[in-house]
Formats: sequence, C-alpha cells, structure tokens
Amino acid sequence: NARVYAASVARYPNSVEAPLFSGRVLESFDAGRFADDVRHEKERFVKRYAVGGDYWQLASNDTRNTLVDSLKPYLEQLAAYYHHQAQKMGERLQGADAIEKAQGGDPSTDHITTMQREQDLYRKAGDWYQEWIRSFPDDAGVAERWFLLAETRFATELFEEAVIAYEEAAYAHGEFYRAPEAAYAALLSYDEVIAGLQAGYADEVDVNSLKIKHYNVLGYFIEVPARHGPKLM
Repeated sequence: NARVYAASVARYPNSVEAPLFSGRVLESFDAGRFADDVRHEKERFVKRYAVGGDYWQLASNDTRNTLVDSLKPYLEQLAAYYHHQAQKMGERLQGADAIEKAQGGDPSTDHITTMQREQDLYRKAGDWYQEWIRSFPDDAGVAERWFLLAETRFATELFEEAVIAYEEAAYAHGEFYRAPEAAYAALLSYDEVIAGLQAGYADEVDVNSLKIKHYNVLGYFIEVPARHGPKLM
C-alpha cells in the first residue's frame, strides 16, 4: 500500500529502509498506472536522496551505490519528460502563431499563457539535466546532457548559460559526436548575449546607433558615431 510505505518514510526518513520504501511507493503508483503520481514520486525521490544531500551524507557506500541505480534513470526520465512536453507545446504555439498572423490579431491571453507554460517546462527540463550533470559529472553520457541543458537554456533565452553549456559539450569531454553542432550553437548563443548587451547599453546611453563589434586584435569594442562619443565618457 503506497500510503503505508509513504508514512514509514515520513516517520523514519533517515532509516536504511527509507529508499526501499520510497521505491515501493513508486511501484504501487506504477502498478495502478497513475502516471502523474509516479512522476511526482520520482521528483520526491531524487530530491530526498540526492547525491551529496543529507541522506546521502549518512548513507553507506553500498546504500549510495543502490541509490545511484535509481537516481540516474529517474533524473534522465524527468528531464526527458519535461523537455518533450516543452517541445510539444512549442509545436502547438507555432500552429497558433500562424493562425493569429493570418487573422491579423494580437496574441490571445490563452496564447500568452501557453508561451509561459512552455518556458516553464523548458526551465524544469534544464534544471533536471543540470542536476544529472552535478550528480554524475564523470559519466560517459555527460557531454550529451550538457548539450541538452544548453538547448533548454537557449529556448528560455538564458543565453549566457547556453554558451557555457554548449562549450562544455563541444570542448570539455573528449570526442562527442555533436561537438561541431555544439560549437556552432555556442557562437549563435554568444551572438544573442552580445545583442542583449548592445540593446541594453544603447538604451542606457540613449544612442540607438550604438554597436558592439569584434576585431581579432582588439576583441570586443563599442562603436558609436563621433557626435555621441561624449555620452560614453
């Protein structure tokens, strides 16, 4: 019975049997085909028994090894679920965008709410990828998770974080089959970072023609017409 096992975990959260009973809760929900309950219980499991967390610190090596057998797939499944849901919602938004453009109207309240939901799903997916990376930094699959994390951060316009994640995937973990793609995506993300800085600084100094450019020797520099030079002093 899921309630009995859950009550035992709540009463004795640091017991050796706690992860086993948490697993039994999951099995009960899974047997009943309660998909949402299974997912929520996996989220509770990975938070309760996280690598480096309170329970982990008290656990024996054998218990830690057993936990890893569950933590790794659960984190992967949670990240993949939210990533997939975000992509599906993005496809719906593209269809809605096409209809609204054809009708010449402004985005509806439902459309805006759906956009916010999509962003939230991407953020959740990224957070779970990040937790996977934090937990298993030496795993052979870490470059792939860095790449997927980068995709979710780019989708939520967290471009600086996307640059870091794409560069990790491209350069930091040996041969990775998507390294060229990651390297190019890092450049695109960096362009977005610069565009954001340029727009913000142009607004701050009230010079719409302000540009941030790059020169091989000088690196990045700010360019404005001479008449606006004093505004930057």
